[in-house]
Amino acid sequence: IPPLSLNYNWGDSDKNLYERDFANPYSKIILPLAIDQIENEEIIIGQRLPKILDIGCGFAPLALGYKIFLEKLNSLTLFKNTKCEPDEILYLGIDIRFDAIDWLKKAYSTDNKFVFYHHEDNQSLDYVGDFESDKKVNKTATSPKSNGNECQFSLPVPYLSDFQWSSSVFTHLTPQAVINALQFIYSSLAPGGVSINTWLIADTQSCLAMSTGKA
Repeated sequence: IPPLSLNYNWGDSDKNLYERDFANPYSKIILPLAIDQIENEEIIIGQRLPKILDIGCGFAPLALGYKIFLEKLNSLTLFKNTKCEPDEILYLGIDIRFDAIDWLKKAYSTDNKFVFYHHEDNQSLDYVGDFESDKKVNKTATSPKSNGNECQFSLPVPYLSDFQWSSSVFTHLTPQAVINALQFIYSSLAPGGVSINTWLIADTQSCLAMSTGKA
């Protein structure tokens, strides 16, 4: 778990709650929910572990949640015959923030099943921007339009995921960026895989657009 002072996603959270809640929703709710929906026979019967792609991973609470989840699976009879090569990647996280990816690479340096990749792009498109926590001000304005290049992702290794996840990344994307992101997700998802992308801001307009299928 990164230091609270370093994690721009949690702001002024209580330190004890931060440490308790950092990975809990992922290991206890999101991962079991997603894995239960994967339509791959080897995963269903416990012969193979799911591969995860985390877009906009930040400081990767999903990665830690997966590590906790895997440790619990070791005690289950169902997964005792699971096939997993020593150098097989089970989790790949992508983020535009170099500080987060740099910290994660160091934190997970002894576990080659977890890989983190810095997606280099115009940093002005980073919605976190130049945030001054003491003044609660984000000096970088988001834009309603872009050519979508910020979502021209590429992976550092050949990789098809069984579960693709993003946490509120789409909340900050322009329509063209969404199209590019979805095309990338489609091309990197294994047959029978599950894709879950969340919006953590739902105002009246976005709720109406979702209810009518426009969003």
